[in-house]
Amino acid sequence: MNADGAAPPELKTAPEDLPGAVLTILQDLRLTLSVLNRSVGQHFSVNEVDLDCLDMLSRHGPHAPGELARRMGLHLATMTGVLDRLERGGWIVRERSRSDRRRVTVRADPVQSQQITDHYANAAQELLTLCTAYPESDLRVVASFLRRASQVKVHPAASMAARPRRV
Repeated sequence: MNADGAAPPELKTAPEDLPGAVLTILQDLRLTLSVLNRSVGQHFSVNEVDLDCLDMLSRHGPHAPGELARRMGLHLATMTGVLDRLERGGWIVRERSRSDRRRVTVRADPVQSQQITDHYANAAQELLTLCTAYPESDLRVVASFLRRASQVKVHPAASMAARPRRV
């Protein structure tokens, strides 16, 4: 049962069409989250890539810039620009290693990060409430699927590499 006592809506799709329906639903979720992220980013004057970087640092702790670039799928030069913007805005701190001054670690400023987290609180609460509509066994299946889906290696289609970019 969900928060208003009603059963969660069933997905009325033929079994052979379920994988396609799941992909469509994931695209819808991506768009919903994109709208939320864009709204939060605009509020704080932070672009979506910068917001993703802050999320990575806030949830996974300090990173070396090169490791952060790799995990986010960005070129190191692009990551340098991202980090420069975030540092100017007071969102991150670059810390030099005491043993090797060439090594730098980047961490999110916890006070600033909390401001962003607070803007996601309503959505997070709605999602937690939604979770209460499902039994533990279903939530375990959903969690397993989402974990595995988040680990899919995304590669551009080979045909994209062969086609010239539109300008």
